[in-house]
Amino acid sequence: MASMRDIKRRRTSIENTQQITKAMKLVSTVKLQRAKTRAEQSKYYFNSIYDTVTSILAKSEGINHPYLKAGENGKKVVIVITSNKGLAGGYNSNVIKLITKNESFNPENTKIYAIGIKGRDAMRHAGFEIMTKLGIEYFCFHDIDLVEEGDTIEEYEKRMKEITDYALQKMAGTPIKLLWGTANVFGHKRYMNGAATNPDFDVVARAAVQIKNAIDATIKLGGSNYVFWGGREGYMSLLNTQMQREKNHLAKMLTAARDYARAQGFKGTFLIEPKPMEPTKHQYDVDTETVIGFLKANGLDKDFKVNIEVNHATLAGHTFEHELAVAVDNGMLG
Repeated sequence: MASMRDIKRRRTSIENTQQITKAMKLVSTVKLQRAKTRAEQSKYYFNSIYDTVTSILAKSEGINHPYLKAGENGKKVVIVITSNKGLAGGYNSNVIKLITKNESFNPENTKIYAIGIKGRDAMRHAGFEIMTKLGIEYFCFHDIDLVEEGDTIEEYEKRMKEITDYALQKMAGTPIKLLWGTANVFGHKRYMNGAATNPDFDVVARAAVQIKNAIDATIKLGGSNYVFWGGREGYMSLLNTQMQREKNHLAKMLTAARDYARAQGFKGTFLIEPKPMEPTKHQYDVDTETVIGFLKANGLDKDFKVNIEVNHATLAGHTFEHELAVAVDNGMLG
């Protein structure tokens, strides 16, 4: 039986917790009110932009653009919205349960995107369970989609090791395999002017760190391919660009990455995804024909193939079928 001293200690502890919880509730209330105010203030601008665009489209005839057409492929996107912290009561758990316990999703036409740290972590933990239920045989990854980047290279590498150890554990006993891995060397503001083609060598070196770690992770997880996304490898203006020099730098980075991966025992295929002009005005990997010419000119065509994305083909002014035909005719379809 507990003594009076133990009971008093327990009571004091509970009262202290109540005070802390009350303070947190007040802070959360203030934050919620601020968020509601900002949302209400932006509503006018949203309505104005919506009315303007609607008016323009209503008075414009003959516009034929993929972004203005209703989708006809039957694909669905499920957006899981959760909080970043665990102060939302049962909201996070109920939303996550709704997704993880739902067996009606069809892997052929459903994609799941998570917003918020709690949802992202839950989808990561439940990912292999969901893929198994949906009959999905492969998964892919960007390095910093798996983990937060961290403040230092050491922290980034530590997190990459931990998450790949975890993924290996989850893959064990399932038929699920890694299709490809890649490094996100375009999302961070440091890559505004490119990664391999960036004029700041500190940025080039930072990109090399991510690529090296993403290659290591791909090998560790038994990946079949490694993808290079040239998200910002290009230029906005030729007035401050030495185009040939930048393309030489890009070729050197790809060559170094290939040589490193082969030295580590990677037997898979390297893939480049052609992309025409977003966000830069001109990309060096603008379309399949350009990529193939670049690879052949730099002696990389024996190890690299192209990974074609439908919308990028459209943005380049081609059809998806055209891009596929070019890749097949050159034996470069990945």
